[in-house]
Amino acid sequence: MSGENVSILNLPPGLYHDGTQYATGNKWFNGNQVRWYRQLLAPVGGWVQTHVFSTATQAIRDMFSWRDHLKEAWGAAGSADKLFAFKVIGPSQYTVRDVTPAGLAWNPTGIAGYGRAGFGQGAYGVSFTAGLDNTGLWSMDNFGSLLVAVHSQDGRLFSYNPSTPSVPAAPVLNAPIDNTLCIATEEEFLLVLGGANNPRRVKWCSQRNITDWTPTQTNSAGGFDLQSDGMIIAAIRVPGGVLVLTDTDVHMIEYTGPPYFYGRRQVTDRSGCLSKNTIAGFPRGAMWAGVSNFWLFDGAVSPIDCTIHSKVFYDSNLSMSSRLNMVNNEFAGDLVLISV
Repeated sequence: MSGENVSILNLPPGLYHDGTQYATGNKWFNGNQVRWYRQLLAPVGGWVQTHVFSTATQAIRDMFSWRDHLKEAWGAAGSADKLFAFKVIGPSQYTVRDVTPAGLAWNPTGIAGYGRAGFGQGAYGVSFTAGLDNTGLWSMDNFGSLLVAVHSQDGRLFSYNPSTPSVPAAPVLNAPIDNTLCIATEEEFLLVLGGANNPRRVKWCSQRNITDWTPTQTNSAGGFDLQSDGMIIAAIRVPGGVLVLTDTDVHMIEYTGPPYFYGRRQVTDRSGCLSKNTIAGFPRGAMWAGVSNFWLFDGAVSPIDCTIHSKVFYDSNLSMSSRLNMVNNEFAGDLVLISV
């Protein structure tokens, strides 16, 4: 009769790296190409290449998916120099089109502008670039069946209509021309935020009218500046409104109805956001990576206890923040911060 000795190690999920390997105890200390699946350690698995955007000279940094008015599935992918739209026609099958707007302005050395950094940084009246990752990123959303997008260096608001798939994205008529982000609201307004020359500005079009941006007594367009010493970095829809994050603080934009339609309030001045893509939503709120901590919004803002805090914020190079992306690992109930 033969048998084997079995020893079961009940190791909790997650890595514990805020100490030496010997101080970690009965926990995982390090990992490579692994993920957490239902609280268990599992391999990442193989990568599947879906498409090569061969006409792009820069890396794809942003992607977005939506459905048109016929419920057809579409996707968009953006690099610093290109914008692509693709229709899903089957498993791993796409019809891809280069829909880059004519005259897209981008510069691999980045952009600068008055007021682009925290108050007191740099000489007064001088464009500030030091310490900023100004890589061109796309902010994308859908306004009905339209894809709407802003390139952080170009600044213009573009739209792409899947009903005319061969027509490239084009500037939206009458829209502000100096923007960093765009986001649609549940009330069917489109917001544009930030900009090289006014990094705290928020504006919105008249309800359901993407070409009406000038406030009048007969429309619902409007705007305001955030009362902040930071510049707008990211925005995400959360229960109750749109959460807007600067590099120093956090604000909530809430629908108030006529005559002002939207109001803003500062949620906290304790935290900021590292990059447009280092934020992830979940049903009750959002989580993001700041300059020196992870943060949670679930009605209030609080820091997240992280067992690899030192590894991420002190032993890593976060200067190229455009390469960082945060996603929600739904199977493990955790956040994942990845570099691409």
